[in-house]
Amino acid sequence: MNYKLSGEESRKIDFLRAVSFIMVMYLHQYVGKMDYTDVVIELNRAVFLESFEYIVSRIITFSAVPLFFLMSAVLLYAKNFTWQSNMKKKMKTLVLPYILWISIYIAIYAVGQALPFTAIYFANAGRQIADFTIWDFVGAYIGYFGEGLFVNSMWFIHDLIIFNVLACVIKRIVDKFPILIFGCVLILWLFAPTKVLLGINVQGICFFTLGYYVVKYDLRMSALKTNWIWQILFLYVFAIGFKYYLYLRNNSLVSPAHGIAIILGIALLIQISHIICEGDKKLPQLLSLVAQNSFFIYAAHDFIQTVLKKVSGKLFIQTDFVQGIEFIVVPALTCLICLSGALIIKKILPGTYGILTGGRKQIG
Repeated sequence: MNYKLSGEESRKIDFLRAVSFIMVMYLHQYVGKMDYTDVVIELNRAVFLESFEYIVSRIITFSAVPLFFLMSAVLLYAKNFTWQSNMKKKMKTLVLPYILWISIYIAIYAVGQALPFTAIYFANAGRQIADFTIWDFVGAYIGYFGEGLFVNSMWFIHDLIIFNVLACVIKRIVDKFPILIFGCVLILWLFAPTKVLLGINVQGICFFTLGYYVVKYDLRMSALKTNWIWQILFLYVFAIGFKYYLYLRNNSLVSPAHGIAIILGIALLIQISHIICEGDKKLPQLLSLVAQNSFFIYAAHDFIQTVLKKVSGKLFIQTDFVQGIEFIVVPALTCLICLSGALIIKKILPGTYGILTGGRKQIG
């Protein structure tokens, strides 16, 4: 099986990766409180601001992670591989960076908690290194013991490693029961899109599997190219509003509504990628840099964004206006800081950068 990507398709994937990473920053900006050693700040918001932040961070940006899983699977299955060859590659590109980044976070938190003038910023519940048991340390890396994964955002890499271990099994099962498995994936996505099964996120199960369908049936993004972008946008806005309406009323249909909104969001992003990357159009430089340094940005952003949120929470009274500005500015600033750090380290310590990022440009 050889699913060769054209130059235009590669640029579209870079665009989708970059935009999705920026969306993840805004997904992680939504919080209800901030913990310090001396105080807990409850982030109460006006109804309008709460609605805006929820819609952005809990509906719109939720298209990013399923799209990551989909692209990761497509890039994996696009070329022939054996289980041994794939795992040998993923030990370098996923497992080693995963272990190193979690170790870096643990070391930073240990130092931060030990220093009196920084301790208040490292008061996260379940993250006090001095109190860790052996099982807490084990759980910090594999997620199934103690306090669980030490770096919350690393759950994506954690699940992606598992999917790579199971990649050949997934391929074999889909090849044998394509219609049945597709039906199961569809039902699972519509009725449990935000659930976790056996420690694995459902959105990963569904969209990593769908990624193989894309390759198996030679489905191309160009097949989704349409002049109906405004119709898709209208349906998407309606789906967002409907999902939020059901959420407010705690309606049992909120899960299917959420699943449909995410699919429409992905469809809209793909339509936008056609406009941005059509023909020989080059990806805007900033988005290109984000795509090229995506792993570093993803791995580093959790710490940077947390620090910015906590420092801002201490410096400014958390009025609605301040929280609104923070919601817009902090994720963008986080992305720029992480990108700058990536470019600097790549320039002065290219070997270290290569190890920390697995020696490649994308997650997958």
